[in-house]
Amino acid sequence: MSWEPEEEPIDVVYTWVDGSQADFQEQLRHFRKLECCDNHECVGENRFYDNEELRFSLRSLERYAPWVRNVYIVTNDQVPHWLVTSHPRLTLVSQKSLFSYSDWLPTFNSHAIEWQLSRIPGLAGRFLYFNDDMFLGRPVARSDFLTASGGQSVYLDLWDISSLPDRTTVTECAVSFAQALLHARFGTTSPRKKIAHVPGIYDRAILEEIERIWPDEIGKMASHRFRRPDDVALAGLYCHYLLEAPEQVGCHEAIQLSRVNRLYRFVMLKASLRKAVGQLLGVVRHRPVFFCLNDDLGCEHRKTNWLVRKIVRSFLRCYFPGASSFEKR
Repeated sequence: MSWEPEEEPIDVVYTWVDGSQADFQEQLRHFRKLECCDNHECVGENRFYDNEELRFSLRSLERYAPWVRNVYIVTNDQVPHWLVTSHPRLTLVSQKSLFSYSDWLPTFNSHAIEWQLSRIPGLAGRFLYFNDDMFLGRPVARSDFLTASGGQSVYLDLWDISSLPDRTTVTECAVSFAQALLHARFGTTSPRKKIAHVPGIYDRAILEEIERIWPDEIGKMASHRFRRPDDVALAGLYCHYLLEAPEQVGCHEAIQLSRVNRLYRFVMLKASLRKAVGQLLGVVRHRPVFFCLNDDLGCEHRKTNWLVRKIVRSFLRCYFPGASSFEKR
């Protein structure tokens, strides 16, 4: 029997946090001091800042991917004030229900959280994972993520993964560490491409297979309360495993993206009003299928950061007017 993509249920999973809440800030201060973590990349305000991107990402999802079955939002028991929690297609998932040991919580490590997503009860066999800063700009179908034969589409960026983790950020170290695991497993040494910042589709069975291959490296990461260089980046390991594992080779399609075409737009927000406006106008001009608004605003230039975020919020209101059914009226 041939695989029929229109018959397979696909769910969506988001991870979300609001770093402005007093309880969260108190916990962050406490564990930063307890574990002596002062790396801005791990504990900076931009890592946890909520500019209501989730609200607008859900608008884009409902408008451009109405075929999605259910939406799961994984949180540390926080709830967006505007969210309809009783929505029949929405489930809020506490991190407490996913981690094996309560001593590992609270966690501020998105790498650790992402590896727990396949444990969500009732989740479809294959699901789309969205960061809340990812958006759909035009209609998408299952066929944008799944091939005609039932394989997966792997969206690659233009840039190579760094092979010098000692000279890069903690995040890039996690990607490089995943690459090192693949090198050791499959004997490959050529550099791989970074994974594009677009919603990625994941197969729960393949995730379980990967965890069986690298149980120690992935398992111990769940206890890392903050990002660490020996974390394993989910997308980097999973996507390249699909392309390189002998039993997976030929089953999936690699699609290399440009950051400035009508399919994909990646916006790295810095403390520059002029640059931010130019990048957002680029999104309007190109109307890409996928775009990501990545917050890389530091601790300095607070007034400029506030203005950039205000511009982003105004942009999102204009780009996605009208509330979704997930929002309170």
